[in-house]
Amino acid sequence: MRPKGRTAWKVVGGWWPSLGSAGKADLGGRRHVLVLGSDARPGRDVEHSRADAIQLLGVDGKGGAGLMGFARDLWVPIPGHGHGKLNSSMVFAGPGGQATSVESISGIDVDGYLVTSMKGFSAMVDELGGLGFVAPKALDSHLPGGKIAKGRHRLSGDSALARARERKTLPDGDFGRSRNRGLLLAAAAVRARVKGPGVVPGALTVIDEHASSDLSAQEMLLFAASFYRVNPTAVGHAVAKGPTAMQSGQSIVRLDEESKAAFRDFRDGRLS
Repeated sequence: MRPKGRTAWKVVGGWWPSLGSAGKADLGGRRHVLVLGSDARPGRDVEHSRADAIQLLGVDGKGGAGLMGFARDLWVPIPGHGHGKLNSSMVFAGPGGQATSVESISGIDVDGYLVTSMKGFSAMVDELGGLGFVAPKALDSHLPGGKIAKGRHRLSGDSALARARERKTLPDGDFGRSRNRGLLLAAAAVRARVKGPGVVPGALTVIDEHASSDLSAQEMLLFAASFYRVNPTAVGHAVAKGPTAMQSGQSIVRLDEESKAAFRDFRDGRLS
C-alpha cells in the first residue's frame, strides 16, 4: 500500500503467487517499464531535462526478463516536435513522450516509466545499503567516486553514479556506458532477490522518495514482484545502437539491423 503523502509503503496483507510455477504466466504477465535518468542540474525540472540514461526493463511473467539500453543519440520521432535525438524527447514531451519515442522506434509497448535525477539515483543506492557489483574492468574516471578497481565491490551512491555516467574512457563511448548501466540494474535485481521479498516495501519507499512514475501502486508492486521469478544470471542484455550519421548539422545514430532483431526478440518481455 502506498499511503497518501507518499511517506512510506507497508504491507497490509495479500497473497504471493507460487514462485515455483515455472512456465506459468502470472504477476500481470508481460510488462516493460522504462527507467530514465535525467541530467537535470539542481533547481531544474527533472522530468523536462535530457534523459541521460534510457533503459527498458522487461519481464515475461514466466521467469524470463531482459534489459535493453538505448543510445542517447538515436534519431527518433518526438511527439509534437518532428524528429530529434532520443535523449531530447523528455525535454519537449516529458517522460511520457520519452516512452512514446521508445515505443515508436522499438515496436514495444511501454507500460510505464520511472525517472530520477543523478542526485536521486545516488541517494537511492546509499539508502538501500550500497550496491554489490563485480566490475569487469577498472574505472579511472575524474567523476566523484570514479576510481574503481576491477573485481568485487560494494558501491556507494557516488561510485555507482560514476560507473553509470562514465563514457570518455570506454572504447565504445556512449554504447559502453549504456551497457554498464544495464549491468548496474542487473546488480540491483540480484541484491533484491538475495534479500528476499521482505525488502520490497522498504525499497519502494526509497524509490518513491527519489523518483517519479506513472505506475500505480499495484503496477509497481507487481513489476517488482515479477523479478522474484527471474534467474538474474539468465537475464538477456542488449543495447539499441547503430552507425553514426549526420542529420540537420548534428551527429546522430541510426538504428542497425542487430538492434531491430533485438527489439523483435524483446517484445514478449524476454531477451535471449
